Amino acid sequence: MALCDLKLVYDPVIRRCDYAFNGTDIELDFTPVTPVLIALGCERRARPDDELPDAAGDFYAPSQINPRKGWPGDAFDPKGWQVGSRLWLLQRRKQDEITRRLGETATGEALESFAAEHQLAVSVLVRWVQRNFLGIKVTVANATIDLTQPIAA
Repeated sequence: MALCDLKLVYDPVIRRCDYAFNGTDIELDFTPVTPVLIALGCERRARPDDELPDAAGDFYAPSQINPRKGWPGDAFDPKGWQVGSRLWLLQRRKQDEITRRLGETATGEALESFAAEHQLAVSVLVRWVQRNFLGIKVTVANATIDLTQPIAA
């Protein structure tokens, strides 16, 4: 199955993605970069045994209405695959080896269905890059994506 998506580009300064625009139209992406950005940037539903980060803020905030987060469309996937990663669960963890390993597991889990669907090998490296920031490096096919994930202990 060939890859073709509307191209997303990641801005590491503001830690956000946006569509790539060539001046007249949105660009297409035939690489695995856009699916990886979507998989890691979306919040996968927490499992029943996951410890949720402490909720802070307004009761009416969306995270309070659905504290386990996730995309409702996952319920309709015929293969049972889920979109996104559980990296958001690490938001209030300590900067230690357990958190780094959980980040590595969450990253691999987020890319598992995509890699299986397209028969691609995925390499994941997660390490502490600065105080309270995990660095995530994903290599898929001929593409390498570097991201950071804040961990506010």
